[in-house]
Amino acid sequence: MSSVHLRRAVRAVVLDEDDRVLLCRFAVPEPVGTVVWAAPGGGVECGETPLAALRPARPCPPRSTSIPQ
Repeated sequence: MSSVHLRRAVRAVVLDEDDRVLLCRFAVPEPVGTVVWAAPGGGVECGETPLAALRPARPCPPRSTSIPQ
């Protein structure tokens, strides 16, 4: 049986002016072909505040991918 590795994490719900929710797409290697959608965020380091953990280490340029409705 595999053990579960838990860590402190934070997620942000990001809405645009039309109240659409920003989600990130993650391809999980096992089982093959698994895709997970999640709110942006990540791990919280020891001594770091949740708000600081949400700020990227370096700014990323905005990129938009249109999802067919």
